[in-house]
Amino acid sequence: MSPFIKVISRLKEYRKEIIISIFSIVIVSLATSGIAFLVKPVLDDIFINKNLKMLYFIPIAVIGLYGVKGVFDFIQTYLIGYICQKIVTDIRQELFSHIVNLPLKFFTQNPTGSILSRLLYDVSLIQNAISNAIIGIIKDFFTIISLIFVAFYRDSILASITMFILPLVIIPIVKLGKKSKKVSSKSQTQAGELTTSAHEIITGIKVVKAFNMQDFEVKRFLSDNYQFLKLILKRLKYRAISAPTMEFIGGIATAIIIWYGGFQIIQGYSTPGTFFSFLTAVFMLYQPIRDISRKNNQIQESVTAAERIYSVIDMDKEKDTGELIFNDFRKSINFDKVWFRYNDDEDYVLKDISIEIPKGKRFAIVGRSGSGKSTMISLIPRFYDIQKGNIYIDDNEIGSYTLNSLRNSVSIVTQDTILFNDTIANNILYGSSDKNFDDICNAAKKANAYDFIIQFPDKFNTVIGEKGVRLSGGEKQRIAIARAILKNSPILILDEATASLDTKSEKEVQKALDNLMIGKTSIVIAHRLSTILNADSIIVMKDGCIIEVGTHDKLLSDGGEYTQLYNIQLKKSE
Repeated sequence: MSPFIKVISRLKEYRKEIIISIFSIVIVSLATSGIAFLVKPVLDDIFINKNLKMLYFIPIAVIGLYGVKGVFDFIQTYLIGYICQKIVTDIRQELFSHIVNLPLKFFTQNPTGSILSRLLYDVSLIQNAISNAIIGIIKDFFTIISLIFVAFYRDSILASITMFILPLVIIPIVKLGKKSKKVSSKSQTQAGELTTSAHEIITGIKVVKAFNMQDFEVKRFLSDNYQFLKLILKRLKYRAISAPTMEFIGGIATAIIIWYGGFQIIQGYSTPGTFFSFLTAVFMLYQPIRDISRKNNQIQESVTAAERIYSVIDMDKEKDTGELIFNDFRKSINFDKVWFRYNDDEDYVLKDISIEIPKGKRFAIVGRSGSGKSTMISLIPRFYDIQKGNIYIDDNEIGSYTLNSLRNSVSIVTQDTILFNDTIANNILYGSSDKNFDDICNAAKKANAYDFIIQFPDKFNTVIGEKGVRLSGGEKQRIAIARAILKNSPILILDEATASLDTKSEKEVQKALDNLMIGKTSIVIAHRLSTILNADSIIVMKDGCIIEVGTHDKLLSDGGEYTQLYNIQLKKSE
């Protein structure tokens, strides 16, 4: 089933509303054709025969027709709008729910702007297709049928001539629609790239300003923006050309109809009322046929949008094959000859990693940039799955545990602190909804965050802004540590948690980290080696391999890679 058909199939969930809507559309179409039908008695009975009864009857009939048309037009417009909004809301929710459950690999391979473009822009195109295009075409179809009936009723020969010309109008609509679809696909891709570009610039505005790159970024965005403009103008060209093409063909048809109809009246074979009633029906046919052309373009755009949306929805979610519940960490974490790479066509990032981390111990991982430190710890909560070897927790393969129970047992504090545009209390409570306010306060105290929190006018109810913009780096880090303390997981991962802090902030955060690590199995990626001197064991990595393991004193005495790293930092500090 094609993605677009999947979208349309959702309409069956609203059978009652659809039936009422179609009934209303039929009534509107009949009322529209009734107006064309009344042209004959208006001309023949009122203006030519001067029938006084018809003079009173027909205006009332016209008012009645427009009244009925208005009521049923409202009913179908509201119901279609309701159906459309429900379907689009469901699609957006399904897409978002699926996105957040996709493997982390998806987010590393797709820019944020591209993901947001699917969630917002593409879904809005589907909304237009359902509300304006598909239902509109149904409405136009019934209107066209009823008007064709009036046309044949009034003059079958003229109607036959018109029906012969009609396919000449439809053919260019179909051809232009195909071209419009191709351009639409490119423009939607470009819209994603434009969103990505804007997102990167706005979120990184401090760096942009710090390096005086405003003009460069404006020019870069201008280039992307004009690429998007070119595609939009091309799509606009195909839309714009369809209307004059139809008008020209319609003009030819009108000229033939006027010539033939006029001849019939002059020869006495027809009346002015019959001819103008027919002509009104034909002219009223033009609008729904033209609308179908415009709506066909919208449908082509929405077909592309549906394909982009379902290309994500049809992706496999994170595989959770585990059945064991991990709720009591007893022994150790054991890496057994682990090999890992992000993509099949790339080199291995981790090579033959073997290490055992006993419960309750504090392990540190050090190494130069790109040595595989962060990748290694990302395997513990199964953000990625390994290609070779295995990881065991308490002698069970890591994949045998359910993802939820495994991740509930792991707390992570990273250098790039992730906070949400919410209150301080809710940021600390994130992932621990069973805790109360006293628990939040205690966690904040242990994280050395309580004192600065109560300085805010709204205290724990202070909204910290996007990414915690109202807080300093050290304050954000301590909020993240409070969150980890509240979660109280037995396994703790610290990924360069103090790397970007100044000396004063680092001391405050380090105190909080010391509180956090009490009674935990801690794995610390260290930027500053001075913070891990008391680690039970230090793992030294290089080029994806573990090359040294030992305490600080032992590694220094060995004079290997660790000694080089330590001496480099020592010289820098001097």
